[in-house]
Amino acid sequence: MKIKNVKIRNEKWEIHDQEELKVPLLGLCDYEHKRISGPFDGDEKHELDTIIHEVLHASLPDLNEDAIAESAETLANILWELNWLKNFDEN
Repeated sequence: MKIKNVKIRNEKWEIHDQEELKVPLLGLCDYEHKRISGPFDGDEKHELDTIIHEVLHASLPDLNEDAIAESAETLANILWELNWLKNFDEN
């Protein structure tokens, strides 16, 4: 289910909620279809980390997985501590 349109590197991408994505695949960045997917099931801190992680993949495709994971976790933790909240209501 599409939940949001976003712009990444001046291209339209879609963010989708796909509950069937489970461990070990917690998120997916589909470059061909310009789609980011994740199981957005209510764990807001995990959702934040997943979105940041996959957006980093989309915007910096040459960055290795370790750098993406570390950067996403750091950003998610900081934004969480600042009480940033998701808002998927507006397309």
